[in-house]
Amino acid sequence: MTKLTSEASVKRVANKMLFEDFAIADGLLAGREWFCEHFTAVDAYFFWCFRRAMSFKLDVSAFRNCVAHFERMKLRPSVQKILAYEKKVQDAFAKAA
Repeated sequence: MTKLTSEASVKRVANKMLFEDFAIADGLLAGREWFCEHFTAVDAYFFWCFRRAMSFKLDVSAFRNCVAHFERMKLRPSVQKILAYEKKVQDAFAKAA
């Protein structure tokens, strides 16, 4: 097996497993705003995980409840603050490059 073939295989299997997890999360979020009765660290961690998947350009559109959760998270002032800080740091790195 060539490196390219094994790399593609690893990506395919990883995406399959990730999407299985997203399907579970999507079900847990059905009809709910947060994973628990109120916002918890679980929501913050899932936001990070889902955002990472999106950064790899994975098509997560099938997970409507997860996408809605992601959008709700982006409305939180604390998330807006950290995203603004992240952009500031990325812009500084881009200028230094």
